Amino acid sequence: VPDGGMTQGVRHILSLLLLLPRACENLKFLSIGSDDWGRWSNHGPVWPDKSSRQMFAEEGLWLSGGSPSRATAETRSDLDELFDMLRRLNMGHPAPKQVVLTPFWVVAGPDYDGMRDAGCPGLAGCSYRELWWHNSSGGIARSPYERGDLREHYRLGFQEGLWHPEYHGRSHFDADAWVGYLKQDDPVSSLYFNNGMTYYHYGFRNSTSGSYYSLHSEYLSDDKAYQKEFAELQRWVQEGVQGFQEFWGYQPSVTAMPCHYGPASMGRVFSLSGLKMVEGEASGRGLVPGMPTMARTMFDPAFEEPAMWDQCFNAAQRDILKRLSEEDYIALQWHSQNALSETYSPQEHRKLMSLFADLVGWLRSLKEDVIFVTASELQQLREKSISCEVWDSHFRIRNYKDHALSLPLAQLDCARTRAIHTHGCFKLVSHRAIASEDVGRNVKMEDFVEMLSQGEYVLELDRDCSTQPSPPHGDAADDSGGRIQQTWTATAEDWGGCGTSRALSNCLGVSFVWNVSWSSNRSESLAVSVDIRGMHALHPNAYVSFSLSAAHKFVSFSESASFEVELTEEERLSVLSILVAAIHRPDGALTGCGSLKKLREEEGCEASMEFEVERREASEETEGTNAMDMACLTGGDACNSLCGWEGVVPVPCARREGLLSKGSTQQMVQSKITSMQRSLAPEGCEVSIALLCLRGDVGAIERLLLSLWDSNSYPAEEILVLAGGNLSSRDTQDLLNKFEGITIVRLPKEVGELAAADLVLQHSRSPFVLFASDDVEFSEGHGAFLPEAIAILRERGQAAGVNLLRHDQLDLPLLRAERTRSNHAFYPLATSWRSSHAGFSLRAFLLRRESYEKMLRPLRWLHSIQSVNAVLRAGGASVLSLTRGWAAARHSSLHLIFFLHRS
Repeated sequence: VPDGGMTQGVRHILSLLLLLPRACENLKFLSIGSDDWGRWSNHGPVWPDKSSRQMFAEEGLWLSGGSPSRATAETRSDLDELFDMLRRLNMGHPAPKQVVLTPFWVVAGPDYDGMRDAGCPGLAGCSYRELWWHNSSGGIARSPYERGDLREHYRLGFQEGLWHPEYHGRSHFDADAWVGYLKQDDPVSSLYFNNGMTYYHYGFRNSTSGSYYSLHSEYLSDDKAYQKEFAELQRWVQEGVQGFQEFWGYQPSVTAMPCHYGPASMGRVFSLSGLKMVEGEASGRGLVPGMPTMARTMFDPAFEEPAMWDQCFNAAQRDILKRLSEEDYIALQWHSQNALSETYSPQEHRKLMSLFADLVGWLRSLKEDVIFVTASELQQLREKSISCEVWDSHFRIRNYKDHALSLPLAQLDCARTRAIHTHGCFKLVSHRAIASEDVGRNVKMEDFVEMLSQGEYVLELDRDCSTQPSPPHGDAADDSGGRIQQTWTATAEDWGGCGTSRALSNCLGVSFVWNVSWSSNRSESLAVSVDIRGMHALHPNAYVSFSLSAAHKFVSFSESASFEVELTEEERLSVLSILVAAIHRPDGALTGCGSLKKLREEEGCEASMEFEVERREASEETEGTNAMDMACLTGGDACNSLCGWEGVVPVPCARREGLLSKGSTQQMVQSKITSMQRSLAPEGCEVSIALLCLRGDVGAIERLLLSLWDSNSYPAEEILVLAGGNLSSRDTQDLLNKFEGITIVRLPKEVGELAAADLVLQHSRSPFVLFASDDVEFSEGHGAFLPEAIAILRERGQAAGVNLLRHDQLDLPLLRAERTRSNHAFYPLATSWRSSHAGFSLRAFLLRRESYEKMLRPLRWLHSIQSVNAVLRAGGASVLSLTRGWAAARHSSLHLIFFLHRS
């Protein structure tokens, strides 16, 4: 270009060509449906537990022959275990590989108390009364199930993106026929009704219709005396769909008929109710004419005898491989019964859950590129290769057309179903496409957005894009320089409360209830009691270890127990005690579950505390190394870098020499900063950087920032500088002018490093957080430390973090080096109960957020690094160290050398 410039249009076209992903062959889309969630009724009894099933069978009240079905209703622990399993299965996987369930939801069921009031059974006034999920806790909360109110638990799975419900039915059985039998006081129907369940006189002939008694179908009666007209079916379904929308907050688009059974007219009924696809059996049962259908591949070992479960798994593999060879869109059915526990032994329940996890792992290992989607996304992608799914606080948009798209958001189906939303923050989340112009920008629903082929995006509804993950309070912007001043407010609840506890409720399906108090006999000891449920179900020889605070008090037990723990004088004066439980199994597996309990009110606990926050947005005109880093995301091993790590972490390349020249100008420094902040980390590998500069030494802050950017090219979600109260307003302004895009948080003098780390972890949602203090500097000339540390943590799920200090500055022994499959070595750190440290530090440390949420939150309660390490040790969490330390402690003699060198 003669003038050294380039027109905007040409630049835009070239950037798109460079950023288009490589063509991906063999793309397959798979949804996993799960019928019968939310139900407490069926054409046969839904048993409350094993004992009720056994009692009715022994008394000859199961009339259909063979063993009674194992149909049951979910419990709170069933939901907890299911969601925990999905979280574990998805950990470290990019969006297209994250498993999501589609529970087919039953919106209502019989109100037995209301029906008794109406005269059931035996009186002519007997009529069908309903309990709905959107305005009650359902029949599950009542006798004989007594499951409690599960509504918030159901919604939790939706809020976390673990399941996306669709419409299944309203009763799951023939309510009209059932009421008719109850009016006649049919002995079997009445007996089960009086015990809070549905059933009928199996095989008994109806003298009026000449057909057999049956409650088989919600939509089509086997008993001809109770056939339903089209208008009645339409009203029934439309009211059910409305009930679904009132509970879940969106219009369902896919359904599956209960028992895959209904008249041919149901296609038109569903279409008039706003549904767009129906799933049914591969045999054709349940696939009604008049609307799009999807045949299911079944994986339901729970309906077979346990001896057949492995064969069922193998059969499902064969069926899936056959479907994959013939089709690109597959619906798999994994019935809710596979995830429910009340009618199975603990061993049987664990086996059923493990079969599902094994199947997911197998699907990910196939040569076909299997992408997990919801049932609604499957319908949309099959129809038009683009989907838009409604979630709790965002839309997820997937473009799997073979070309990029540019269209207004308002045209998407999901936007039309939620017309109340006017704007949002549009972000790229998939590893299959690179950033486009529309990533991370504020949009209105009428705006056009660009979506690259094989790109997956989220639109975070009704919020603005910001370098801060959660909207702060009191924003004020300086129009002249792009400087933004804000206030963060941390409440007592954010800090973890004052004198409260975070009780350990459930771990691996084992529930704990702790009670800790000062012993009534001796003031120097604590009386501890623990009620444990479910331990032997986990493993006959499993046991729990219990530790108290950082004093290394240790007790182990395998069942509910009471004991005393003696305290030293120093421990008695402590304002808190830390309970930590770790579950041990004979195979050596150990799972830590942190439980914190404060025994005394802490003096001076503030109800809330405000923090001054300032940042200056990076200018749009800045040019620099961004293009080089972005090219590495697409170029892979062409960069001769970490991009070629076999699926561990696809990361930007890092050059082996320093990334800033020795005579770096301010423009080059700013280019590097901008590159870090505008590049995009792979999903699940995002990092927030928090620099703890509590002394407020502006020179130390500058040196730390320069050393970070001179040795790292990995993208940062945000860069927070937490400075002590000694940092003046003028110093703050100077730093913002030199380093655009960073955020400076000025802390009150009384805030310590653990409380400052808590603040970062509350406001940042990145899965990894890099902490560094201003008494260290990062080594220059390497640049691969962050992606290397992330890869190791993704491979070793029990590791809480990676210590990045040089080995000669660690005061504990290192174990023998190990190598990852990416051929990068690291050292596990010794975790002796008597060592003063287990490797956790805020000086230079990459922390896994999940470990914080599970064991360490809030850090402020722990008061010291020693206590943090005690919790990690007792919980079985390891800490690692890279073979080459990235950071080194600064000494006064090194300061002069550093400055002379740079000058």
